[in-house]
Amino acid sequence: MTPTKSDRPQDTLELLILNVVALGPVHGYAIARRLDQASRGVVQVPEGWLYPTLRRLENRGLLAADWKATETGREAKFYRLTRKGRAQLETGAMGWRRLAGGVSLILKMSEGGAKCGPGILRSLVFLLWLVMGADVQAQSSRTSSSISYLERGNEWMAKGELDRAIADYDLAIALDSRSAAAYYNRGLARRRKGDLAGALGDFDRAIELNPHEANARLSRGLVSYAMGRVDAAIGDFTAVCEFDPRNASAWNNRGKARGDHGDLAGAIADFDQAIKLDSRNAVVWGNRCGVHYLRGAIESALADCDKALKLDARNADAWNGRGLARRRKGDLGGALTDFDRAVALAPQQAGFYNNRGEAWLLRGESERALADLNRAIALNQRLGEAWNNRGRVWFFKADFARAIADFDEALKLNPRLADTYCKRGAAWLALDKLAEAESDFTRCRALGGTQKPDAEKLLPEMEGGRRPR
Repeated sequence: MTPTKSDRPQDTLELLILNVVALGPVHGYAIARRLDQASRGVVQVPEGWLYPTLRRLENRGLLAADWKATETGREAKFYRLTRKGRAQLETGAMGWRRLAGGVSLILKMSEGGAKCGPGILRSLVFLLWLVMGADVQAQSSRTSSSISYLERGNEWMAKGELDRAIADYDLAIALDSRSAAAYYNRGLARRRKGDLAGALGDFDRAIELNPHEANARLSRGLVSYAMGRVDAAIGDFTAVCEFDPRNASAWNNRGKARGDHGDLAGAIADFDQAIKLDSRNAVVWGNRCGVHYLRGAIESALADCDKALKLDARNADAWNGRGLARRRKGDLGGALTDFDRAVALAPQQAGFYNNRGEAWLLRGESERALADLNRAIALNQRLGEAWNNRGRVWFFKADFARAIADFDEALKLNPRLADTYCKRGAAWLALDKLAEAESDFTRCRALGGTQKPDAEKLLPEMEGGRRPR
């Protein structure tokens, strides 16, 4: 049989890998380690060559692979030799032995001896590369390795294995510190884990490396918004709208941020644009419904929420928005039905319990209101509206001391709630605390609130000692 001549350096590496895998199933890192150990440090294969070669052998049917746990507990791809691969190994080994014999003869030749063919020279060049490290290939190898880790990180993230994804993105960045994609993807994984500060840092770096990357700016805007940095979020969403004016998500998210900032007209304009670009996006219709409600345009709010629910009946925000609009119209039964659906779809959303609790209070069902408001506060102790509404329930039940305590909490969170000062003043008045009541009523008026006429009339009578019996 005529020996197969290796015309490509990669053929030699493939043969070495097949020889290691023939000993039993093994993962990529272990293959590189065994080559290094068996050659006493002479054959050190960079990952930028190893993993592409493994994929090539697998695609050609010479290797098969399965995901299994390693000795450290992490999953890895274990390779095993197929029947076709074993046949290739036997053929290649025979050719290599003859080639090695020829190389040995060449090394013993004196100057002026016989010339060697191009295939043998290429193999010799490859051997020199293995020994000397191929400095000329170093940067491309590192980049290739970085891409391999990036791709594997993406696979882990798709499976929801965020810690493993982040570990691979770390390696990709270590190999190529200018990989904007690695920083961006690590930022996505960190955001999903709730590490907003870490995600923000990664998106900053991705944008520094690629200033016109719309996805990184959009993601940074979302993180800034979640952290309460509304101005920064609006800045990033605006940049995306300029880079990519057909990005409906950017218009929608800027609309949300503008609404939170009190720019309701600007929010409506952004939602209008988002709907023009993506008229079947239920989230945008639901968001515009909420802003119409805040502007007092109740019929427009109802129409938008109805549209959102036709597009997606599992849109909890749309059920909640329609419930608010119905409550404003006085349809408490319809509002409670909508709030029930919102709570069923998003049972961890404190605001939905607060809104339903207020509807129960308006119907005079204080115990049901109290249960919902207790739940809202347990889920989010910084929800001032829930403290305020629970204070109203305690007032309704004539438990004025508890009412005052809850109004205190609401005012700690937002000291400009004019009507809450009025309510607390009325509670102080009910407890004959006249100085405290007068102070709260004064603060209420200064902030533009309106105290109840009966309380305002009763205060001077009590101060004069003429309290009705």
